[in-house]
Amino acid sequence: MLYHLHSLPQTRYERVSGESDDRMQQFNTSVDELAKFDSEFASFESWLRAAERTLDSYLMDVARDRDGLQKQVSKLQPFNEDVVSHSADLRFINMSGKRFLEETKVRIVGFGETLHFKMFVDRCDNIRQNGVGNL
Repeated sequence: MLYHLHSLPQTRYERVSGESDDRMQQFNTSVDELAKFDSEFASFESWLRAAERTLDSYLMDVARDRDGLQKQVSKLQPFNEDVVSHSADLRFINMSGKRFLEETKVRIVGFGETLHFKMFVDRCDNIRQNGVGNL
């Protein structure tokens, strides 16, 4: 009887310890995924702002003669190719963001408002507010 009482807390401790380690690993993985997403998103956002300025400058100064229009077309073609090439980046960012959100939903449902959950949310907020480099 005494042996059984001694093994019960040990078993319970091992379960809690194992689950805690698993959850912490999942949270760390999620934070890493979010940091990668944030970095990719920031890079894309920077490119997009520059592309918008470039496009605006092309639209503001439209040539009126054939030679001028041909020069503008020759400048616009590489820009257009660059825009098309970034569509794959946008799809990747969207997919990784959706994957992160779906994985996080699954984890959060099981965790509730625990201390680990609060730590995770705090780290995510820190990334969102201060950027990836300030973890």
